Order: sequence, then structure tokens, then C-alpha cells
Amino acid sequence: ILVAAIFIAADLRISTLCQRAFSKVGLRRIGEIVERLSGSLREFVARPGTLAAMIGYSVIMKTSIAVQIWVFARGLDITIDPGELMVFLPLYNLACTLPISISGLGTREVSLVAFVAEMGIPADQGTALALLGLTWLYVSYLAAGLVFLFPKGFRGGTQPNGSSLD
Repeated sequence: ILVAAIFIAADLRISTLCQRAFSKVGLRRIGEIVERLSGSLREFVARPGTLAAMIGYSVIMKTSIAVQIWVFARGLDITIDPGELMVFLPLYNLACTLPISISGLGTREVSLVAFVAEMGIPADQGTALALLGLTWLYVSYLAAGLVFLFPKGFRGGTQPNGSSLD
């Protein structure tokens, strides 16, 4: 975000300078990445409504994750302040993206246990909350996978040649 803000503030002229500088020192690939990034930023600058919509979707998504954790905590009879939850959620998301495990497995759960421990919740309850969240994540992945596996539903349909699948 900081790099994006710098590019926008510099009227995107810096991207050309960066690309030339990286090419001169033999880092042409980094220069190409910078150019692609600045091209994407140019599209956002040209359509500010798109950027606002993306920020809005991001806020909605992060809020839904916070609500999900809060509901699971309530189901386990754990009291969590929603305000505190919203404060640590960006750090939780950052921990989930660290490239130290496959798909964030384990990192996500340990970070949740650590963050709720800071709120005074015992580690065993934090672990139960983290595992419940992990279970829900896999159930939702399974549901999404079934939608993609059976795009026409379970009722049947037609084959490409027009015959019935039933």
C-alpha cells in the first residue's frame, strides 16, 4: 500500500525511472514487476470508484471474519470484546500469509491462540476456538468445491451431445 501511495503521489512517473534503473543494474525482472504494478495503479487512478469498491469489499470481508470468530467464541462460552477483535484481526491476517507453512496451517491457529491470550483467554479455550475456526474453514472449502464440482447441481442436466444425464 505504501508503494502504491508513493507511485500515485509521484504521478506514476517514478515507475519508468525505476524500470530503467533496475534494467541498468541487471534486475530487469524487478523493473517489469514495477511496471505491471504501476499499470494496475493507473487503472485505479482512472476509475476511483473501483478502488473504493475494493476497499469496501475488503472491510466487509474482514468484518465478517471478526463476526465469525466472535460467534464461535460465544458458542464456546468465551467472552471476547469485538473492538479488540477488530484491532488484532489485521495482525492475525498478516500471520496467516507468512510463507512458513502450507496454506497457513498452524500459523493461523497459533496466532489466534496468542492474540486471544492477550485478551486474558486461557490457551485451551483459545485452541478450541482456533480449531473450530479451522473446521469451519474446511467445511466452507468443501461446500465451495462441491459447487465447482457439480455446477449444474445434483438434479442432472444434459451432456454436450444433448442427451440426458439422468
